[in-house]
Amino acid sequence: FNTKLKQTCATNGHLNAFDAFFASTYPCEDLPKVLKNFDIKDIEMEGQDVWIATDRGLITMSQNECDYTLYTKSNSILPDNEVNRVVIGTSGKIYVGTSEGLVIIDGTSWTFLGANQIGLSNNNLNISALAVDEKETVWIGTRTGELGKYENGSWTIFDGQNSPLGHYGILDVAVSRAGNIWMGTDGGGIVGYVNGAWTDFNHNHGHHGGGNYVRTYAFAPPYLRSSVVQSITFDLNGMMWIGTTEGFVYWTGGQSIAYHSRNIGIPNDDVRDIYFDKNDAIWIATAYGAVRYNGYGWTHYHTGNSDLPSNSTNVIISDPLNHIWVGTSSGAHAINYKIIAKFHLPEAVCLDQTLKVDNETVGATNYRWVVDGQDAGEDEGLDWTFVTPGVHDIVLYAYN
Repeated sequence: FNTKLKQTCATNGHLNAFDAFFASTYPCEDLPKVLKNFDIKDIEMEGQDVWIATDRGLITMSQNECDYTLYTKSNSILPDNEVNRVVIGTSGKIYVGTSEGLVIIDGTSWTFLGANQIGLSNNNLNISALAVDEKETVWIGTRTGELGKYENGSWTIFDGQNSPLGHYGILDVAVSRAGNIWMGTDGGGIVGYVNGAWTDFNHNHGHHGGGNYVRTYAFAPPYLRSSVVQSITFDLNGMMWIGTTEGFVYWTGGQSIAYHSRNIGIPNDDVRDIYFDKNDAIWIATAYGAVRYNGYGWTHYHTGNSDLPSNSTNVIISDPLNHIWVGTSSGAHAINYKIIAKFHLPEAVCLDQTLKVDNETVGATNYRWVVDGQDAGEDEGLDWTFVTPGVHDIVLYAYN
């Protein structure tokens, strides 16, 4: 962090509370090697069990061990080895979306549902998006643009006849806190199903025509720089974050802010997934590594500075112990981030006045402070007096 000092006391927005994190390796240190031959498309957690969707089948493994079981169409009811999505419902059932249909795992019972059972007239059920809401209603999106809703034992299909869908493949389905359904499409922007009415926006703020359905105009268009929407995520406040091939967008339903590599610290605009961890830090999976923003700065993880097996990252999720799992096109890596130092800084700093920085959370065993390139002590906190005005850099190294 830095502070800009004048001849008198200076108030600076950079002087805020901040956290220092320690990265430790996941208990399975060989995880990148164990899964190196798999294109990881989705990851879900259930207790200590991990479910992983890959291009070669469905993997299940324990969070504490490197051993895994691979389910394929040769040793299970899976219709195809191309597994695109996996979601765990509130009942504990596992929903698996494949290129040829849906598989539901309930304990030891596996059930397969193909295009005929679901009611798709085109006999094509390549599931590319999958979500389950709190009422255990299942929502599936297909490569050909249909949305399927499974509720109370029956299916409802939305396509170009009864919705703005059916023109572009569905890449993601997300359920808001209010229970509304939002879809990211492969060229058609974002589509919402809100209280029985439809809305949709592409990067030109346009709408799809045709079809017999009710439309809502309750939303202002989000500022999409691309109509290819790959990820939709809701933060702790219920606000939407939209990942596209041209950066990502924060959208309240009225106001929107577009972020991309030219205005913030992400290395690549191809945003595949957005995730908020338990510390409310935002993680972005991109075509060139994963990035993390903790409220103060961006950290870029890639094959050159981490154990990521590939820079092509697809999915990010955390387990109950806050290990951050990053799925890539060539395997996965999991790391543990825990707070080792938490500081509060004063709102104002004056020349010839001692700056005191107190550490609230002692989690490291070694500390080293550097001010303007000079060693400033190895205590948990910092006492420092500035004697010249200007911008001063303060760096903390905290480690075990």
